[in-house]
Amino acid sequence: MALKLADTSSFLPPRLGDLLRLRFGPAVMAEMYQRDGARVVELVHALETSRITVRQTLDHLVTCGWLKANPGYGHPLRPEFVLTAEGRDIGARCSVLRRAARRACVEGAMLRRWSVPLVVSIGSGVDRFRELARVLDPITDRALSQALQVLEGADIVDRRVGGGDGREIRYHLGGAGAALRTPCRRLTEFFARG
Repeated sequence: MALKLADTSSFLPPRLGDLLRLRFGPAVMAEMYQRDGARVVELVHALETSRITVRQTLDHLVTCGWLKANPGYGHPLRPEFVLTAEGRDIGARCSVLRRAARRACVEGAMLRRWSVPLVVSIGSGVDRFRELARVLDPITDRALSQALQVLEGADIVDRRVGGGDGREIRYHLGGAGAALRTPCRRLTEFFARG
């Protein structure tokens, strides 16, 4: 299923927005997939963040239906949380994206809420600021500008100034962006299918 973002008036599948709402959503899903479940302390160490942040992310992902508490009793080292069936599909895609971001040394930039939708949009040919704002509704101009600056700084996006007066600015995928295009597109297509 090929995405045709330029033909849409607004593009951000609601469930993808749910995944990206908290900064560590995709990273937690990737870790959960790779570990086949995890304990909070394992995620705190793997993601190098606070217990509160991990706990908030886990609670949100449980609410979304992608994680569940590990039922029953058992060994103290058994995972506290496991993926649901839908969560496994999402976790697999998040894992591929996270590996690609690590290889390109841009994992920090890809943890931002709008990074995945921007890579998909720009990779699909949406290259002007106003067009990006339209297809990524409800993004604000400020959030879009900040996200583009972060992605540009990480060589995920190139900003090209054209036209005689320098007013024609277009965005294209940079070196790292090309490596992230396919994993970002596959994650987005999964959510676009509904």
